[in-house]
Amino acid sequence: LYTYYLRYQQIPSHYICKHSPNVLAHITQGYVNWGFFFSLLLYLEFRELACCFVSTCFLQVIKKKLQLKKKKKKKKKK
Repeated sequence: LYTYYLRYQQIPSHYICKHSPNVLAHITQGYVNWGFFFSLLLYLEFRELACCFVSTCFLQVIKKKLQLKKKKKKKKKK
């Protein structure tokens, strides 16, 4: 169980966001009991939601900052 966890930790979260089903298949490789499989599935799902949520929030913050910079530049031109 710990080895699966360690192997999972080595994969970056942005990669998991894009390829979570493939990552899950890669980690499990069919040698895992169903109880652990489902707990890992839940963990992956939570991790994916969390990292996607953080990345979207981060992008929104960047977009807002860029919009503010553009507005300031427009005001200076006037």
